[in-house]
Amino acid sequence: MTRKMKRTRINAVFFRHGFRNGGTRIYTVYVKGENLRKGSLMTETMVALALLGVIMFCMAIGMRTFGGLNQYLYAKQRCISAAWAQLDSIKATGRPIIAEDNERLWPRVKIQIEQSDGTGQWEGLKLMKVKAETMSMGNHVQVEMARYFAEKKK
Repeated sequence: MTRKMKRTRINAVFFRHGFRNGGTRIYTVYVKGENLRKGSLMTETMVALALLGVIMFCMAIGMRTFGGLNQYLYAKQRCISAAWAQLDSIKATGRPIIAEDNERLWPRVKIQIEQSDGTGQWEGLKLMKVKAETMSMGNHVQVEMARYFAEKKK
């Protein structure tokens, strides 16, 4: 016994080039079996899943990269804030913020202060340099700020 395969009807349009207006004619084509349809559907599904997987992979890599960049910028902002606060404290009180307050306000930020005399047109002023350093996701973050202060008269 042989099993009859179901025939599927497909309308196809063929263009005839031998006529003046380039007329068209619709032909009916029969394809035996439905394996052709199921195979193309399976192929489309596999391609769509592969593209979806590539898109999700790219998004995951992008989120990791942007997250690392965000952490680096946050650490840099903490260093800028700590250095600026030190310079403002020296301007307002004449002395820097104590180490315990630094650790409480800006954890894991190391602060170094250097003082030198002004030179050239800045002679008679004091130059205060503040360096703030920290680590962010394996990257070294360093910010240096400086300001001239007038010497206090006695």
